[in-house]
Amino acid sequence: MTSGHGGRASPDGRPHMHRFRRILTSVVAVATVAVSAGAARPAPAPTESATPSVAAAPDITVAELTPHLARFQRIADENGGNRAAGTAGYDRSADYVAQTLRDAGFRVERQPCTSCRHGDDNVVADWPGGDAGDTVMLGAHLDGVRAGPGADDNASGSAVLLAIALRLAQEDPGFARHVRFAWWAEEELGMHGSQHYVDTVGVSDLAGYVNLDMVGGVNAGYFVDDLLSGWAEPFAASLEQAGFPAEEMTDCCTDDRPFRQAGVPTTSLSTGYGELKTTAQAAKWGGTAGEPFDPCYHTACDAFPGNVDTAAVDRMADAAAAGLWSAASHTGNPYSPGEVCGGGYTVQESVPVTTSGGVVLGDVHLLWNGGLGRNCAVTLKSTDLGTPTRVSVVLETESGQTRTDDGRFGYYAGPVTVAAAGTCVAVTARVTDSVGRVGTGRIPMGHCG
Repeated sequence: MTSGHGGRASPDGRPHMHRFRRILTSVVAVATVAVSAGAARPAPAPTESATPSVAAAPDITVAELTPHLARFQRIADENGGNRAAGTAGYDRSADYVAQTLRDAGFRVERQPCTSCRHGDDNVVADWPGGDAGDTVMLGAHLDGVRAGPGADDNASGSAVLLAIALRLAQEDPGFARHVRFAWWAEEELGMHGSQHYVDTVGVSDLAGYVNLDMVGGVNAGYFVDDLLSGWAEPFAASLEQAGFPAEEMTDCCTDDRPFRQAGVPTTSLSTGYGELKTTAQAAKWGGTAGEPFDPCYHTACDAFPGNVDTAAVDRMADAAAAGLWSAASHTGNPYSPGEVCGGGYTVQESVPVTTSGGVVLGDVHLLWNGGLGRNCAVTLKSTDLGTPTRVSVVLETESGQTRTDDGRFGYYAGPVTVAAAGTCVAVTARVTDSVGRVGTGRIPMGHCG
């Protein structure tokens, strides 16, 4: 895992990469009050029309996971003690993953990362079936650091991903959405492999992306990024049900970053890395307070079996499988109006956005936050999801103040907000689909704060 702490170097001498994403998120939230349009990417959620899974999510067993962990360790042992980018250890890891998936019936691509420092391959695997324009993608980085075998970082995530993929092939549950897995090159050198994929293949077909990085810490915590979002909810719910309630990720970044920056809904699962477990976390999850989640982070002792807690890997594998089975079993707009506008909003009114011929292209929603004393409006598409088409939303007050978001969007326009205590508001929406049909919707002046 590539991460950071105020510029402090990692144990292998490589500078950490830290974007202070939580701080930036707070800044964006403050700016939205004043500017309103073009706010930060909202968290997605399944819609009420989502259909239930055709089969229960599988219980991924330790017996399914340990052979992959052992194989990655053996590859490191046979190739200079590591599986780092640009080494034979990485190449043999990619060979193992690719051949295992081909044998199981996946369509596998070895994507040369021509922009990577060492030109390593990403391994990308698609399972046949589902809506290819509405794809759930899961990924984990395959490389480690040169200091050691990289058992927790990140053979653990790679093994979980492989075990879930093989179970999917075995059960073939007939998902509504298409499913794709990826093992990334050169995460430890700066998310190069995943960034190359986003830059060259693109993300227009993705409903969302899920990342697994360091999911087997021997002093494990349980972290889910964007914890309160609808996209993350089924992953977090599985951990809650297992008695290990998740906490929000406290640092950034790994291979979810290129996807998030490209506008894709993301979450990431981890048991933590070099940070110290607090007393409260030890009371909640077990383990030792005051010690790192992974005491061998980026060092030679990150080896299997000594530095991997198979019980923790098992829990994270079950959570990842539960989230995948939930996300892939339905199609539809992955956003809800409340999550687009943020916490604390309630929906006041929603109307369809329709063409003159009565074809519904989406919905427009007006929301109210009494604590902040402001309205929020958003247009959600129900057609061409993920494909950029013209979408707009205009929020106006009776005094003539307006807030507008107008452009080419894959899912929605907005949110736009206005301080509306003591005034009445109206909302107008417009959606153009990929064949040129234009729909409009309006919530008339009313809903006075």
